[in-house]
Amino acid sequence: MAMPWNMRQGFDEWVETVRYAIDWIQKQPGSSGPIGIYSYSLGGFVGLEAASDNPQVGALVDFAGGWVEGDMKPLGRMPPMLLVHGQRDHRVPYKKYVQPL
Repeated sequence: MAMPWNMRQGFDEWVETVRYAIDWIQKQPGSSGPIGIYSYSLGGFVGLEAASDNPQVGALVDFAGGWVEGDMKPLGRMPPMLLVHGQRDHRVPYKKYVQPL
């Protein structure tokens, strides 16, 4: 379970798990074309990094997640994204985590 004190500790492993799942889905019979990612809160941070420079991802919805510029890897080529975030979110402040995107 992700808590404020261990979020960064498991982050890279979570991103790799999502990338592995994307690759696994693409290898299944009947799968063709890129897939979409819907992510929420901490999953939004993971989804952004998993989609970065990943041609297997065709779209990303990031709901109440974000990005920590300087603390996280720079984003590469991104698929079309829909960022859904409230400006009054106190847990993931808009100006800090979303506006830089």
